Amino acid sequence: MRQLCCHPQLSKVDRSVLGDSPQTLEQIRDKMMKHMQDERRKLQRALEKAERELAEYKDRIAASKLQRLADQREDEESNLSAATLKKRNDLRKQQATSETTRLQALENLVAESKANKAQHEITSKYFESLTPRATEALAEPCLICFDDIEDASITKCGHIFCTNWYAQTPSHTTPHPL
Repeated sequence: MRQLCCHPQLSKVDRSVLGDSPQTLEQIRDKMMKHMQDERRKLQRALEKAERELAEYKDRIAASKLQRLADQREDEESNLSAATLKKRNDLRKQQATSETTRLQALENLVAESKANKAQHEITSKYFESLTPRATEALAEPCLICFDDIEDASITKCGHIFCTNWYAQTPSHTTPHPL
């Protein structure tokens, strides 16, 4: 849910969570908070997985570097031809380059996961702030009956009406008269 002009706007994601029927602010808040918690858990699991993969890969790289150094020392002490030594060193360089590329990809994945989690936290805080702000907006009269709104419903396009009035609207009319 986003605040635009004088009323909240529901995004496609919000609609997928809330559906298209009018709902009270309490219903919207409950569904969106559950959705936000579910998303937070998914993002946390993704971050933990990425960090675990990165740590494991760093361990493998460290072991691989030690093995390459040992192999290189052994090659230097052996009676291998210069061409064979060059080939083996080239292979080691390719392996190191490949490991560095994979390491950078994993580091980027961790950074992206952290950024996604941070963005989600910002969105969660923004959403949590909407309920008090929407409650303040409810000080305005209903756009249909002009009475004070006691139990509000928000339509899929973001207009706020009295729930009682909206429940009485015939289903054959347009979504609402505005």
